[in-house]
Amino acid sequence: VGWGVTTHGLALPGFLARALTSLTGRGTDVDVVASPDKRLKNALRELQALPLWRYDAIVVVLGVNEALELASLKKWRRNLSSTLSTLA
Repeated sequence: VGWGVTTHGLALPGFLARALTSLTGRGTDVDVVASPDKRLKNALRELQALPLWRYDAIVVVLGVNEALELASLKKWRRNLSSTLSTLA
């Protein structure tokens, strides 16, 4: 997703793909699962619905919408702690 940049290649997924290819010398595919309504409270359910077994690595970026909405820090910490515990 490239909010605030002119192309998807300049966004986090494109940058990550180029950096990984540079480091490993191998081609890299980066899949992005995003939508404007993604929230931390739904992250686990959405991650569990994905075929995560097919990836060598997974990068999860959370909190954009909560930051834009100025969500409660207490609620954010509680939801993040629960999410990370389950992912671990």
